[in-house]
Amino acid sequence: MMPKPVSRRPDSDRGSALVIMLVVVMLAALVVVPMLEFGAAMLRFERVTSNKSARIEAVKGALRVAMADPASLYQRSCPSYSQMWTASSGLELADTLAGSDAVRTGCELIGTATADFGGRLANALIAAGVTAPEGTQGATYLTPDPASISTWFDSDHAADTPSEGKIWLPQLPARTMIERPEVTGWAMPSDYGNCRVFFPGTYRAPITLTSGRVYFASGTYYFEAPITVDGEVEVVVGEGATPGCASDQEAAFDALAPPAEHGINGLGATFVLGGAARLVLSTSGADVEQTVVFNQRYVARDDVSLRSSHRVSIMTVNGELTTPATPADLYRAGDLHVPLSTVAGTTPGSITAHGYRPSTRLAIAPRYVDYGGSEPVIKISYGYQSLGVLRVAGYVAIPQGFISLSKSLPRSGSLAAFDGGVLAAAAVEQPGVVKSPSVMTISLQAPVVQKTLLLTAVTTSGAPQTVSRLKVQVNANGAFEVNSWTLE
Repeated sequence: MMPKPVSRRPDSDRGSALVIMLVVVMLAALVVVPMLEFGAAMLRFERVTSNKSARIEAVKGALRVAMADPASLYQRSCPSYSQMWTASSGLELADTLAGSDAVRTGCELIGTATADFGGRLANALIAAGVTAPEGTQGATYLTPDPASISTWFDSDHAADTPSEGKIWLPQLPARTMIERPEVTGWAMPSDYGNCRVFFPGTYRAPITLTSGRVYFASGTYYFEAPITVDGEVEVVVGEGATPGCASDQEAAFDALAPPAEHGINGLGATFVLGGAARLVLSTSGADVEQTVVFNQRYVARDDVSLRSSHRVSIMTVNGELTTPATPADLYRAGDLHVPLSTVAGTTPGSITAHGYRPSTRLAIAPRYVDYGGSEPVIKISYGYQSLGVLRVAGYVAIPQGFISLSKSLPRSGSLAAFDGGVLAAAAVEQPGVVKSPSVMTISLQAPVVQKTLLLTAVTTSGAPQTVSRLKVQVNANGAFEVNSWTLE
């Protein structure tokens, strides 16, 4: 059988196929290569964009972290911009506000606002014949002679709101009716350390604090028995510029077996002292360190029942009972005259209707002793080589009581500072067993209550360098408002 012949394409067909293949390759080169180059360019662009986005988020994140705790931010010392990151400023990389090795954040103080005291008189010591202690600063009213013991509270000299050139005689806030039998406070969980908290209300039994850290949540407190701080204790009264071992929110939510009503209101706290109540601070022993701080009290202006406690830290219920149910002015001829307190409201109320009792801690002769006729409403005793610190940011209005400080060569740094001014019958600093420098100051400071800060976060390596700036107003109590936020 003969094999089948193989057919062959003409040479012209093979040439045409080759031409077509060349055309296809050329077309592919013209289309695919640019597409590959485009894809590579897009990958490079995406990498650059991703890096830029990461750097933007890094600086933004640094500023968010810086603003996570506005109250702590307020406490920082911010240098000028030119010194923001110099070695002398103390704000080098290890001490940045927030960020990582690739981002550092600094702050610049660009403005402050101070409290407005309405031009009121700084201090008034109104018992006949008393003198101001060495540490008294600012305009102080003193009763000129025994015949004028009633003059200080007439309309020419005093007002129930801060007024230009006048003594401020505040009304009482409405009493927080919640009865608090718990004289040891409420424990916080172990991760708060040795921390106990108290809540606003009425306390009729004595309170004694001898160790650990204690926080009084913001609001008004009414006491009818002594509050004693004796020994190594750290006490913060009300939320504010000085942080306590807990905040208002933490106390309300985290306290163990908390009360059904926490009673927290406003910001900061006011102690109202009635009956036998008084504040006693004492230290003894070379290693004892005690700190008691009253943060400034703030109340909304439209809260008519509580606004009289605005910027008041400690006050007494004034007057006396002539019968068990009849209150009247406190009057001691030639010595002391204090009008009966009223309670703030749309219509001023009586102390008996609100369940208040006048203070029985009277600055009547003989004064300045803890026996005989009178006992101080605020008694401070700092022992030998102990450290005692009392700082009261708000007003102290105890016109029928007095302040007594005794000391026996306490450690350097000890102080009793009444920064919001004092209205009292008298204030005295006893020399103590060993004479030592004065540690008590009575003044009307105009504290900074708001700072305007410029926070700047900068990437410190790579390219492009990314900068974010945040201008913010921060209050001493931690409230804040962002004015502007830019990226460069």
